[in-house]
Amino acid sequence: MKNRYFFITLLAIVLCGCHHQGNLTSTIKVDYTTVVVENLRLGQDKEIALSEFVDHIDIIPLEFKDSCILKGIRKVVALDSNLFIIEDNRPERVYRFDTQGNFLNSIGEKGQGPDEIIELSDFSLNEKEQLIYLLDNGRKTVLAYNFEGQLVEKIKVNHADRLEYKDGFFYLFRDEPTIDDLCCLNIRNTKGEFKNAFLPSHQYPISKSSQVFTKTKDNLFLIKPMNDTIYSLDEVELKYAYYFDFGSLRLTPKEIEDSYSNEIPTFKKILIDKERVSSMDHLYQTRHWIGFNKGYKLLQYLFLYNKDTKELKAGQVWDDLEYMFYGTSFYGQTENAWIGVYAIERIHSNIERYKRYADSGYITEEQKVKYTQKMKNLMRGENPEEMNPWILFYHLKE
Repeated sequence: MKNRYFFITLLAIVLCGCHHQGNLTSTIKVDYTTVVVENLRLGQDKEIALSEFVDHIDIIPLEFKDSCILKGIRKVVALDSNLFIIEDNRPERVYRFDTQGNFLNSIGEKGQGPDEIIELSDFSLNEKEQLIYLLDNGRKTVLAYNFEGQLVEKIKVNHADRLEYKDGFFYLFRDEPTIDDLCCLNIRNTKGEFKNAFLPSHQYPISKSSQVFTKTKDNLFLIKPMNDTIYSLDEVELKYAYYFDFGSLRLTPKEIEDSYSNEIPTFKKILIDKERVSSMDHLYQTRHWIGFNKGYKLLQYLFLYNKDTKELKAGQVWDDLEYMFYGTSFYGQTENAWIGVYAIERIHSNIERYKRYADSGYITEEQKVKYTQKMKNLMRGENPEEMNPWILFYHLKE
């Protein structure tokens, strides 16, 4: 790992070649840390124990009733005693719960009316003014609401799939180019006025990343599909923060192009045959840790970087604290915790899973009884067919 402080002519040409309505984007500032990943061996047996970086888990079952029936969850934002949640598939509104899981209200409504939302793509919070911004990609509009769900303002913007707000600016991201926007990242003020643009769009239809922005109290970070760089945003400037050098594991430009051609083997086949890693997704940043997901031979791995020790690990996450899951993804974060979602189908099968773990020796009989009773208490005697997903706060070690 090393710090780099230089400009590369080729980078300057590429990064400045992004136009928005006749404006030329500024050069990205180069000052970043490189982490070499190529020597990290990946395979089916690679695991990261949750206890290696998590101190404890808080579990919040979400209230279930007709006005708040959730399926998959894509994004969770926690602020004070509030949880703001958007669904994964064709969301129609944002749901607001308290940190005990009680439903408070919904925000926004899908429809064709003048104050309704045609295509809800994302949301972000203005913590200072207690506003929530909903991105309507169908109307190219950001709708500002108070936390109780009352519409305050509508702001015209550009086409975008993802939105983040910080310190008076909207950051709008869309990987595919449009007629008037050839950049992935578009920066506007809260009046909707254009301020800057960065990162040329792909000419190929890259699948939408479920999360490209990560906001902390002091910083805003961005990842771009098919790119192994973590960027930081400072008002209208974009900077390099970290570059993860995957070397020969990284997809070549030709392989990216080939993967979206009908005449060439599919993207998944390229990942398997060429032993490549997929796009960086779901970025998590705290004071001591960086985490992100990547696929290798179709298995999803968590890449975990300790900023203090400069150590990088990768693997599928094994929950050795509550023995509730085996996987990789988180869906949000606070200053000292990453937020996970416990899917309904996992809730249904968890008690039987504890029995299997005890039979195979993963946990003791005493642990099986303890975790089974805890699960039943969290279910509150509810019908498993009428439950919402649970929210999990993974409090990170210092």
